[in-house]
Formats: sequence, structure tokens, C-alpha cells
Amino acid sequence: MGCKSSQDTEVVQSISLEDAQSFKNGGKDILYIDVRTPEETANGKIWTTAEEYDVKNENFKTMVDEIDRNQPILLYCRSGKRSTKAAKIMEAMGFV
Repeated sequence: MGCKSSQDTEVVQSISLEDAQSFKNGGKDILYIDVRTPEETANGKIWTTAEEYDVKNENFKTMVDEIDRNQPILLYCRSGKRSTKAAKIMEAMGFV
């Protein structure tokens, strides 16, 4: 699971599901993004309110370009590989 936050010393961090849940329960204004494919998200999501931005979609950069670059964002996928890929793409795009 990847997480980006302007308050962190590291721009991109991996966190556990438990830590992610504590952020959610803490009421922080975090944008949750599921970067899996639509077929995968159709089988269920960790958070039903999460936005869906498939990192494999050729329009991924266009889709995330609309997001506030200073907003804390939590990216997740099944194993962490695609969320890491998405975080690197977004970091290169100026997300902090």
C-alpha cells in the first residue's frame, strides 16, 4: 500500500492496512484511491468511498491530473506493486 502526504518527511511511504485504517478512523481528510482494474474493484474494495483510478489505464495521468497535488493521498492495490508504480508516476507529476 502506498501513501503520499505533504506532512511526511518522505514523499512516498508504504504503510500497513492497520495504519491506513487508523488514518481513516482519525477523520483526516485523505483521498483514498484504488489503482486496480475495474474487474478487480468489481469484486470489492477496502473502502467503498475510494476513487478508482486504474494505473494500467493509458489515461491514468490525465485522470489524476485533476487531483489537488497538496492533498494527502492513500493509494492501494492488491500487493503494493501498482500503488508503488502509481505513486512514482504521481510524484513525477508534482504531487507532494
